Amino acid sequence: MAMTRRASSAALLMSLLLVMHYAIQTSAFQMNKPMQYRTDISATPTRLQAKQNPLFEYQELMVQFRAMEQQEVPFSSLRQDKQQELEKYIQTLILKKNARVDYSQLFQKSWKLIYSTSTVSLPVATSTTAYIDFLSDDKLNYRLEFGKFGLLKRMVASCTYELEAATNTLQYRYDKIASDAMGMKNINIGFMLEGRVSTIQTVYLDDQLWIDRGYEGPDGKEYVNVYVPAASD
Repeated sequence: MAMTRRASSAALLMSLLLVMHYAIQTSAFQMNKPMQYRTDISATPTRLQAKQNPLFEYQELMVQFRAMEQQEVPFSSLRQDKQQELEKYIQTLILKKNARVDYSQLFQKSWKLIYSTSTVSLPVATSTTAYIDFLSDDKLNYRLEFGKFGLLKRMVASCTYELEAATNTLQYRYDKIASDAMGMKNINIGFMLEGRVSTIQTVYLDDQLWIDRGYEGPDGKEYVNVYVPAASD
């Protein structure tokens, strides 16, 4: 499969989602008041801390990410000082990583976006959860769940992917983008993006944590996305 790099990470898809999400959430059909989200977390030891990594920064990330999940705190609602703390741990972990990425950790698993510094991800993060579901050795779904409120419930981009081990990159092509909205399921909405390619550059990966890095905006500002294994249904 030949792919051409045209976009970094999920920026194309997220841009489309921003338009659709806010159009529906602010429509006359939206009857619920906006939810209030917590801005801090109470971190206590959890199962993610069990990963045997001696780095203090790794252990802190595991504890705090699990606390965010358990207490349902979206990363975009965290106080600035807490975001800075997490970003310091992330950057330290990236610097101390091994150069070679073992991609076998990714497969046959669903990964949940737990933290991001991308300006594209932040506006929808309070009400949206992103997942990457690896279905086989060349198929994945990029999935967005919109929670309990609003008429847009889910969006799934069915993708074909390939790995470039030499550069620690994963490229995926949008084959179909469909949504569940207003009581209807599997509505094809991605005709503008189908066939486009996005790239994920992995900078850290083990069986409990996946970090990718990209660049966005006219000034090429760096951002990171952090994923943890999604809980089984």
